[in-house]
Amino acid sequence: MEVLYDYQIFQMQNYGGISRYFCELMNNSHDSGFDYNLSLCASANEYINQASLASSRFYFPMKSNGKYYRYTNQLNKYCSIIKSKFSDYSVFHPTFFEDYYIGKIKKPYVITVYDLTNERFPSYFVNNDAFINKRRLVMENASRIIAISENTKEDIIELYGIDDSKIDVTYLAESLSGIQSREIKMLPSRYLLFVGKREGYKNFYKFYKGIKSTLIDEQDLHLVCAGGGDFSTQEKSVFADDKVMHKIKYVPFRDNEELKFLYENAVAFIFPSLYEGFGIPVLESFASGCLTCLSNSSSLKEIAGKGALYFEPDSSEDIKVCIEKALSLDKVNEYTKEASQILKSFSWKETAKNTCDVYKKC
Repeated sequence: MEVLYDYQIFQMQNYGGISRYFCELMNNSHDSGFDYNLSLCASANEYINQASLASSRFYFPMKSNGKYYRYTNQLNKYCSIIKSKFSDYSVFHPTFFEDYYIGKIKKPYVITVYDLTNERFPSYFVNNDAFINKRRLVMENASRIIAISENTKEDIIELYGIDDSKIDVTYLAESLSGIQSREIKMLPSRYLLFVGKREGYKNFYKFYKGIKSTLIDEQDLHLVCAGGGDFSTQEKSVFADDKVMHKIKYVPFRDNEELKFLYENAVAFIFPSLYEGFGIPVLESFASGCLTCLSNSSSLKEIAGKGALYFEPDSSEDIKVCIEKALSLDKVNEYTKEASQILKSFSWKETAKNTCDVYKKC
């Protein structure tokens, strides 16, 4: 059985959880009972580039999508239309929610729904109605829908009225287990870790308000923000006004080895997001032996179970109490021990095997 993946997420992301997910499906495809083809001509996605997963002879890596984005997008879409109409494959699996193939292909397709953040928090997004309408069309016409958590499945049923018999839950995994971390120099000796984007529903500002007094009171404690882009002018202004600029550091990371080092050496990883469809960083933290503090929201408790501390994401005071509890614990504690056991339930091989079962249903 051959599955055709399209270009979308590899055009959109240089890094990111969704493109990692599809790369891991491709990496584990053969052992899971299916082959794959990828309709991609041009991409700056690092996972694709590093793993050499793009089999097309027309594929070429780019340094940046930047000013060429519109042209490469048209090239990739044309490639996908041609392959989806004329290639010999069993199942089509588009990687995001463009609907260019609907009505043009006769093969069944599967769509993965990662979260319904746009529906739950529409004020954080532009052109939201158009995106939601496309998502509805793509889901309604799909042969099967993959939800990456039970929470996401429940949201699909509630917000779109889709029958639960059409939806399969397939958990994701992480890619840090078994790799050797690589040192990042000039890190503070004692720090809390925040990973990824900070705007909107990621809830960074509420989290910052919760830990501000702790940063001031504890002289050797710092906050490290990894990835997600450098601090904005507004963020720097807030930090400067609160006289904590010297306690907060932005750290870009180049690869999984550096990311693992950040987790391994943190006092705790904090994930204050208001909504996550799954939350790969939770498992990354578990895989690195890092104490994990999470929002008590969406799918996070479903994934982390008793392996994490929890707080109410709308309460800066509750965040502060949770962090202070984390700071009082030893590096190896009841939560990290439980986390190491929970982690055994998740693997990309299992994700690919379960996804193959969904393909067979088509």
